[in-house]
Parts: sequence; C-alpha cells; structure tokens
Amino acid sequence: MNKKNDFITAVRRNPLYDDDNLRRRANADVINFVWEYSRYDYKGIAEFIIKRVKDKPKEYYCSEMANHFSLLHSDNRINLRWDGGDDDDVTPYEVQNCPYLHRILPTCGEYSYREMDYVLTTGDNAIARMIRSRSAGFRKRRDLSIATHVGIVVEVDGRWWIAEMTADGSELSGINKYGVR
Repeated sequence: MNKKNDFITAVRRNPLYDDDNLRRRANADVINFVWEYSRYDYKGIAEFIIKRVKDKPKEYYCSEMANHFSLLHSDNRINLRWDGGDDDDVTPYEVQNCPYLHRILPTCGEYSYREMDYVLTTGDNAIARMIRSRSAGFRKRRDLSIATHVGIVVEVDGRWWIAEMTADGSELSGINKYGVR
C-alpha cells in the first residue's frame, strides 16, 4: 500500500473512450508511452509559477500526460482544461473539474475501472498543499478533496495498472497504490 498516505479524490471517465476499439488502441498507446520512458517535466511545473520558463515538449508532468492523450485521440478537439483554452498546460484540479468528463463514484468503497479512466489523487503533505494553492487558490490549500495528481488506468495482461508521471518519469503503478477515502 502507499506509504505516503495519498488517496483517490476522484475518478473521471472521458466519453471519447466509450468506443471499445479506440479505448483499446489508446490503452496500447499509453502502455507504449510508459515503456518507452518519458522524463518528468520539471520546467512545465515551473512554468505555472514563472511564466518566462517554458516546458519541454517531449517531457510531461502528470496532468499534461493525461491531456496529451486526450488531445491525441480526439484530433485536438478534447482539451481537459476546464477553461477550454488551446494550451496543453493543465492542472490536476482542471482535469477533476473538466465539464466534459463523467464522474465515476465508488460502490462499497471500490471503483469500477476501465481502460483510460483518470485516477485523481491527493495527499496531506507540503507538495500537495502547494499544488492545491497554485491551482485552486490559497484558501483551498488544505482542502483534501482537490486533486494534486493524475494517472491513467490501463490494462496489461488482464490486470489493472495506473500509468503515471512521477519524479522518476513515466511508470506503471499497482491499481491499489492509492487508498479510497
């Protein structure tokens, strides 16, 4: 189980992936992305704070990765930014509140996942508080319902995994890495 006490705040489903064939192709795209290894985009995070810093186009942070695949599979029609902007810079909070995505609720404390669902998580630590205050405002820095991280559910050999960007880069994590609160 997760030692950092991070937990799931929400699961969102992109209706773009209601098509079974597209969802299977997208699942394969995300798995290949993780296995080819992408570096974490520290400059992309810094861009939120210092506007003159520009992110690296071949590196990603968590929500940027989720938005990358939504834009890729929708031919640039579905941007997960809740303001509908053209920029691919997006925060986990924006993904959590994107009006296009469907909310998936847990049943008896468990989620029913499918490929390409977005798992939004948060924690009660200094980094999570900083991300919350940057994306949702200083008054919300302690609001544990606000997502500070995004992963994509993928299926590999009949098992569920979470494809995510961590400080170490792209990786697959076990589906139970994050607790349900």
